[in-house]
This record gives sequence, structure tokens and C-alpha cells, in this order.
Amino acid sequence: MSVIFVAIYILYFTFNNKRRCEVSFKCIVVSCLLCIVVSCLVCIVVSCLFVLLLVVLCVLLLVVLCVLLLIVLCVFLLVVLCVLSLVVLCVLLLVVLCVLLVVLCVLLSSYMYLLYYVCIAVFTLDAGLLAISQYSEGSATGHLDTGFSWFPCA
Repeated sequence: MSVIFVAIYILYFTFNNKRRCEVSFKCIVVSCLLCIVVSCLVCIVVSCLFVLLLVVLCVLLLVVLCVLLLIVLCVFLLVVLCVLSLVVLCVLLLVVLCVLLVVLCVLLSSYMYLLYYVCIAVFTLDAGLLAISQYSEGSATGHLDTGFSWFPCA
């Protein structure tokens, strides 16, 4: 690259010099040094531009990675919230089912006690009626004698 700058500078200096002097050794050295300095400056500027471009690309890559991480985190939180809400829903459903089971057991036991007392009353009434009908004088209530007794010793 320096060679190109040297050639361009020598041609420029040769054709644009008002005195149209011949190119001396001193002019060539100054032209070469000037071209080297310009080439170094151009290389430094281009290198700085590339470094700046790399820094910008790294920052953009970090931003994209942060956004992707945020999206993954949001999806994870959404999944965790969905699972947590399902767990809470299942626990609530289990609690409601347990309450319903307790209420059903209380109602069933109440009905069982009611049925027990009704059966006791019916059997007591039947036993009393059968016992009354066993007397030889006849039934005072008008029931027929069936010959069956709950109390065989009476």
C-alpha cells in the first residue's frame, strides 16, 4: 500500500511542480516518508474502525443474548406459574372434595341414625303387637293371634 502512495505522490510532485525540476533523491526520500506516514495513519484508522465495529457487534450480540435470556426466563416463569396454578387448583379441588366427603359422611351418618331409630321403633312396635297377641284371653286390641312370639318364655 505504501508503494502505491509513493508512486502517486512522486507522479503528483513531478507533474505539479512549478519549477519543473528533476526529482532529486531528497524529494524521493521525503515522498517515501510521507507515504509511509500516511499509510500508517490509514492502517491505524482502518484498524480502529474494525475494532469499533467488533465492539459494536459484541454489544449487539450481548443485547441479543440478554433478550433471549429474558425470553427464556419469561417462558420458564410462565411454565412455573402454570404448574404452580395447576398445583393450587388441584389442592383446592382436593380440599373441596374432602369437604364434600365430610358433609356426605355427616349426612349419611345422620340418615343411618334416623334409619336405626325408625327400625328400632318398628321392631319394638311389632314385637309389642306380637307379644300382646300371644295372651290366651285374646287380643285386647283386636289383632289376630299369629302364634309367633319374640319372647318365647312369656
